[in-house]
Parts: sequence; C-alpha cells; structure tokens
Amino acid sequence: MVPGRRHKRKPAKAPKPVAAEAEIVAIGLQGDGTAIVADKTVHVPFAAPGDVAQLTVTGTRAQLTGLVKESAVRKAPVCRHFGHAREDGPNDQKMGDECGGCALQHLDTDYYNAWKQGLIRQALSREGLSHVEVLPLLSSSPRMRRRAGYSVRWIGGKAQIGFLAKGSHRLVPMEECHVLDPELFALRGDVARLCEPLFRLNPTAWFTCFVTLTDTGADVDLGGDVAEEDLDLAAREALTELARAMKLSRLTLNRVPLYVPGPVTVTFAGSPVPLPPKGFLQATKDGEETLQRVVLDGIGEAGHVADLFSGSGTFTFAMAKRANVHAVESVPEAIAAINTGRNQPGLRPITTQVRDLFRQPLMPDELKSFEAVVFDPPRAGAEAQAEQLAASAVPVVVGVSCSPKTFARDAAILTAGGYRLEAVQPVDQFIWSPHIEVAAVFRRR
Repeated sequence: MVPGRRHKRKPAKAPKPVAAEAEIVAIGLQGDGTAIVADKTVHVPFAAPGDVAQLTVTGTRAQLTGLVKESAVRKAPVCRHFGHAREDGPNDQKMGDECGGCALQHLDTDYYNAWKQGLIRQALSREGLSHVEVLPLLSSSPRMRRRAGYSVRWIGGKAQIGFLAKGSHRLVPMEECHVLDPELFALRGDVARLCEPLFRLNPTAWFTCFVTLTDTGADVDLGGDVAEEDLDLAAREALTELARAMKLSRLTLNRVPLYVPGPVTVTFAGSPVPLPPKGFLQATKDGEETLQRVVLDGIGEAGHVADLFSGSGTFTFAMAKRANVHAVESVPEAIAAINTGRNQPGLRPITTQVRDLFRQPLMPDELKSFEAVVFDPPRAGAEAQAEQLAASAVPVVVGVSCSPKTFARDAAILTAGGYRLEAVQPVDQFIWSPHIEVAAVFRRR
C-alpha cells in the first residue's frame, strides 16, 4: 500500500441464501422461532416450537418456506394478513398480504401465555429475582386498540395506506385487522385522503399517521416529510375541508395544529382531561383500567401519593379519588393537561411539577412525606429514581413498566434497598406481539 494513502476496503459480500431443513426449538425474545442450522442459531418468523421446517437461510435470518411436520402448539391464525406475502404490486412496489404488526397469532393460547410469562421470568432471573412469582396474564380483548400508526406512500398515482411488513419498508394495504378497534380501522381510507394534498407538494414523501380515538372523535397527526411552513393555501384549505368532513376532533401536521374545532379530551377514571397532540395514552381502555386497579390495590389506604412519570394523568385521577396526589412529568403539555382537569368534583388535591426524573429524580428528603409512590417510566426505565427510592423510607412503591428488562433492573435496585417484591402482574395490551407490560407492588420490609 502506498504510504499516506488510505486503503479502501471492499464491501462485504451479502451471504447467499441456503436451503435447509431444521426443527424449531424455541421462540426468541422478538417472537421469531429459533433453529440451529450448520451449528448456527437462525431466526425464523412465523415458526412454532416443534415445527420441522423447510427454510431459506440468509445469514442469521431464515424464511419459512414449508412445513415437514407441524408443531402441536401451532394453530390457524385469525387474520389473512398473518405470515404470507406476494410481490406483484404496481409500479415495481412490493405489495404483500402480511403486515408487521402481529408475530404470534399462530401459537396456541396456553403456550402463548406461558411464553409471555417466561419473558418476565427470564428478565427477573437475570437480576437475581428468580424466586418472584409471575401471575397469569390479564389480556386485552381483540379489536380493542385505540391508537395506530399508519404508513402512507404515493404509489400508482394515489395515496396507499397500511402497515409495513416485518423488517421491511414494504407497504401492506390492509383488508382486515383483529387488533385495532373497528372504528379506528375504518378510518384508514379517510386518513389516506388526508395525505393527498401533501403528496401534491412532495410525491416522494413518507408519512406515518398517528390516529387516536378520543372522547371527542378521532385525533390525527400527519407525521412526515412535509412541514407546516411548506403548505400553500390550496393544501391548507383542502386539509381543513377534509378534516371537517371526517368530523375529526383535531388534525395536526408534525404536531402543529391545522384544524381544532374544540377541546380534545380523554377520560381517566371518570375525569375528562385534555390530550396533547400525539399525547401518551395506554394502548387499550381495558388495559388502562386493569393497570389502574393494580395501582389502586397497591397504594391501599395511603393518603399522600407521588405519581412519577405521570403522563397526562393515567393514574393520577384514579388515585385522586382517595388520596392527595403529586404528579411529576417532564413533558409540560402533559402537566398542563393534569392542571386543567384537577379541579373536578370528587377529587382530592392534585399538585404538579414539570421535572426530568432521569436527570433530577426526587431525592429521599423530598420523598419522605409520601405514603406511597407510583412510577410508570418510558421503556428506558427509572434507574436513577429507583436508586433514590431505595434510599428512602417510602412504605409502598408501585412500579409499572412496558419493558420487563428495565423493570427487572429497577426491581433489583429496590429489593437491594430493602423492599420486598412478592409477585409481578403481566398485562397484555399488545396481543399477538412480543410486547408485554408489568405492574408490581414493593413494600418496605
């Protein structure tokens, strides 16, 4: 090599697909089957443990092409879009039957429930908490999801809406869905039409349209490659007229309001509260109510409670029926929503604070006035706050989490600090997916 001249590396060659036959030995953390092929673990979507499968293997991924023997825990999926694809779409766009939403419709219910419990047991075991009981799943029913993120692209001269196939940017137009609320699913054609004025400005744009069912109707945020300042008068007028015809509760573009005919509210434990654009909301109403029951049972008769990572008040208003509540959240719009709803009849006093609990957790001196603390952090967990709780004298802590891994880490911190964790309650709002939420009560020894 010439001195001073950087050697240019050749790009690595993509592995060639190889045909193989193997037994599926387990389901991995992301819901794919796993098999051993040529002494290497490969991941196989839509496979069931006990299947003897024909595979096309590329690197560590494999496509299921046929079954030599069908697993005893395999069952027929309920949706036509599960696990099958075709590539015959217009304009060289790959279209498909299968969406990327569900990974586990093909598993027997008992096996599915045990597998989700197993995810939690594995996470607890890694943190030295293998003795903790994992209770049976409390699951949402099908067709209950009240939030969705639709993908929209301009294909074949019109706006096409659907979901993305697993591990792909390929758009899958949907004809049925057994997860979404039927009202939410029925809106997809209208949402596609909302994007048409934007595609006239930028036909190559990508949009992820978040739709939420609220007390006052559908709340739609068009998130994508067109900004509010890019809109011309014709686009603004078209969007306003479409939103009015759809009777939307609100239309925003990348969270910037375009059409807001009145207040947009959701109800937490009987209390209507304003919902910020794309504001956090539990995925299903019955899942929300289940988590509220676990939290209320956990705090018991506590009269002064801190609600940390409170959001817009999922637990705040339920607890305020029996206790004084101090809600803490880093998002100002969420705290503003709680402030708007906190003076309703039948509620005990609610105080609020905008504070980043990752960087500035409540310290033991600040926690000493509370008889119970509830925390419900994002997926990253509440490590910094758990460390301060572990050093505090709070009698009861209730933890809620959408990540068994970070929950187990935080639980280990609390138990090392003198709390007793007796059992963990799984709550399955994301049916047929690898996601699972947990709630648990920690009591001072």
